[in-house]
Amino acid sequence: MRNAVAFANNDVATIAWSYGTKPKGCMGFALYRIDAKGNETVLPSHAVFPGATIAAHQTTAQFPIQKFYWKDPYARLVGDETGSYAFRYKIVPLEGPPDALKPMASLPILTTNEVTISGECSPSLTAIFNRGLISTQHVSQALKGKINATNLKAMIADPTNQLRKDLGGDIIGTLTGLWRGQSRLGRSTRRCTN
Repeated sequence: MRNAVAFANNDVATIAWSYGTKPKGCMGFALYRIDAKGNETVLPSHAVFPGATIAAHQTTAQFPIQKFYWKDPYARLVGDETGSYAFRYKIVPLEGPPDALKPMASLPILTTNEVTISGECSPSLTAIFNRGLISTQHVSQALKGKINATNLKAMIADPTNQLRKDLGGDIIGTLTGLWRGQSRLGRSTRRCTN
């Protein structure tokens, strides 16, 4: 059975796929984010082949994913920049030597369902997750590699600081929206009653 599926919360999309059998000769999978207008963007890669060096701007087309699921932590950031939070994903199996990868002739390209980066599960239920301090690469970049508790506490104590906003995600807006009677998207909230 060949299938690809995507799931999303308010911050990250998770993509999973299967070809039903072990794809012989496959070096991995290139993953592409497809926006609501049909524009495709290859996702970044954070792993490389043995002997290669990890560098900025490497993609899954150069260093493919060597498993059957992946997360897109950039989907929310793209949505914030473009105002469009709906995405599909394309999975392209690759073959050949590491320096000359090409789409496999023997396996099809798979495309997922469309997902929307949102915490709204229904008109009366919203589930919001923040990035928390597990976003260590982002925190390290914000602190310019000079990580110490004093600087970090000062940054997250400042309501105007971008790192604080990034780590908080939708939590601050959702919580303050509860007492204003609005959700993050400006709709009136409903109370759950039995």
